[in-house]
Amino acid sequence: MASSCHRAVLHSYVEQLLKKGLCIEFFLEGTRCRFGKPLLPKHGLISNVIASVQQKVVTDCYLVPVSYTYDSVAEGVFLDELIGVSKKRESVVGVITGIFKSFGKSKRCGAVRMHYGKPVLLSDYLNALKEALTSREVVPELTRIPNGFAYRELLQIHGKRGEKADDRSLVRSVGYHVIYEAQSIVSISLVSVVSALLMCKFRQGVCIEILSADCQWLCEQIIHDGSEVMGWHNGETCGRNVVEYGLQYMRDSVERLIDPKEGTDNIFLINNHRQLINMAYNKNALVPLFALRSAIGLVMVSRPSPLLFNEALNDVALICDLMQVEVIFCKPCEDLQAIIAATIGSSDLSHVDYGLLRLEGDEKEFDGEINPKLEVRDAMSLEILLFYSNFLRPFMQSLFLVIERLLAGDSITQVEAVNSDSFRNSLRLLRCKGILTSDSKQFDRKQAEKIRDDLLRLLTIN
Repeated sequence: MASSCHRAVLHSYVEQLLKKGLCIEFFLEGTRCRFGKPLLPKHGLISNVIASVQQKVVTDCYLVPVSYTYDSVAEGVFLDELIGVSKKRESVVGVITGIFKSFGKSKRCGAVRMHYGKPVLLSDYLNALKEALTSREVVPELTRIPNGFAYRELLQIHGKRGEKADDRSLVRSVGYHVIYEAQSIVSISLVSVVSALLMCKFRQGVCIEILSADCQWLCEQIIHDGSEVMGWHNGETCGRNVVEYGLQYMRDSVERLIDPKEGTDNIFLINNHRQLINMAYNKNALVPLFALRSAIGLVMVSRPSPLLFNEALNDVALICDLMQVEVIFCKPCEDLQAIIAATIGSSDLSHVDYGLLRLEGDEKEFDGEINPKLEVRDAMSLEILLFYSNFLRPFMQSLFLVIERLLAGDSITQVEAVNSDSFRNSLRLLRCKGILTSDSKQFDRKQAEKIRDDLLRLLTIN
């Protein structure tokens, strides 16, 4: 009853705002992300906007994706929550105390950048989306029944008799589209650039000269891929500038050893759980940008070269399926299989001049009988693919650990035991696939063992 009343009031409120021509600002992800990367959308508010247009309450409206980039935030990373410590109850006294504490902080939070994406006319997108959803198989995540007790999931269509999966898919697809657009226009912080290299390539430490050179390469690669690096100016900023700027925001997580006599300047990660989580938070800003490349990297470094084109394609698609609650790989109206094939193919990673892979044959001629072969071009290409693979590797490992525990017969009795963002998402994936029931009492061991074996194969570096 309460949820029905809430839904009706909320819908009327949204309708009145739209009728008066007012803008509505809301956070589609529902909350601030805990682990440094975009969250999957919540659908309650967006469903009310869509319903208003479909019911001709308003003729049309524009959806404008917005993204934010921070070097650092005043309250820091939610480390306690990520390592399983129970969340503290919020209170008015706590808010007031936090405000007074912030006045005494001398720490700077660095730069902030906000991007506004291209406005999308809702009616145009709905028409294109309906056609796309009818022409191909719908992603299961777009048709699942929402949590009826979560206020952010109070869909207007939820609870109506005769509601169709197509209606749910339509609403969710719009949310996924906006989040994908927002993550596509986000700027990358220099702090994230340095963190990504330390976490994905130099876990054992590195001298500052090598780190500086790689920071310059990574910034140029990000810009080449169509994104921006906040604070990077071509021809003016160098890799050493990037390192020095980034290190000032991660002093608690890295150790810098300078020996004037030997002339060495080395940087090491502080190898404890809290600090590695902190660095991973910064690194994860690059996950959406490199997600597909990371999936391809995982496949290529886990199997001996050469391998068949269709085998690589299937394994990358498998990784995308397993990571569907962690990353949005493409827009709902796009064909993921085609995007994977194009990324692996001769126009991208298998480019004849600068690709990381070598393709023997033409992927356009692939018809099941003619199957091109893929192999890593050289040692440097393998090193770069390994770097990319490490963006998704921790999330794959989290899923592997959750399945291993469930297969061992350990029952999950306390919610706080799986408070980590990645562990929650792993359980969410298993429930979406019907492997684990919502109360965690029934578990499909056969399907879980298959996924575990696939994960072990893909996580093993050949």
